[in-house]
Amino acid sequence: MKIAQVAPLIESVPPRLYGGTERIVSYLTEELVRLGHDVTLFASGDSITSAELVPCCADEFDIIHFHIDLFQFPLFRSLAGRTLTTLHGRQDLPDLKPFYSRFGGMPLVSISNDQRKPLPHANFVSTIHHGLPADLHQPSFGQGTYLAFLGRISPEKRADRAIRIARAAGIPLKIAAKVDKVDEDHFRNIGQIVELEPSLLRSIVPGPYEIRHLIPASDRDPDDPCYRVKSVAEKHDRVVPESQITPSKGAFA
Repeated sequence: MKIAQVAPLIESVPPRLYGGTERIVSYLTEELVRLGHDVTLFASGDSITSAELVPCCADEFDIIHFHIDLFQFPLFRSLAGRTLTTLHGRQDLPDLKPFYSRFGGMPLVSISNDQRKPLPHANFVSTIHHGLPADLHQPSFGQGTYLAFLGRISPEKRADRAIRIARAAGIPLKIAAKVDKVDEDHFRNIGQIVELEPSLLRSIVPGPYEIRHLIPASDRDPDDPCYRVKSVAEKHDRVVPESQITPSKGAFA
């Protein structure tokens, strides 16, 4: 079959750092190519794929699979029978119910049964859970040394719960996350939400960084000790005063 995959343009496919939707689009596209389908990927110009990464006419495809939420509905309404839209995000926002009602002919795929609960009358044709390549990770059955949170710092991702769980269990927590502009206020307040002591907040300026060690206060301002951090992006060490290590500056390490 000739299949078009339409990905968001904000991140490359696959993403260089965080980008859950774009990573799933990449896995799906590469597997369809491996199975022998003729796949075209509509994505940002810096995307890497074994499919075709070129603009084409919609009439050339048997299936057009969208991963960009609702933007295409008005334009592709007349082609609804040849489209499929996988919804990768939350569906409990109040404006969505009337929109899906107006475009009830557009077939939808949910990534979990729980995701579709706010829209019981939307045209969901199936639930398909996100999959990963079988050989991507190997299970480790030994006892670990820390808990991990991977995602975005946003209210619906509940990093605050991860922090509370780690604290209750007495196990260190590593958080690898990005902060979208719309979530900066939540990020700025997350330390207050979970009642963290300022000395326990290890955020990144501008990130992501690996905190190397705390510089003794005697070598710096005794009222504002510093951390020496290594920048993943800039490939060098930086000294950051503790007064700058707050939730408003970047992602937790």
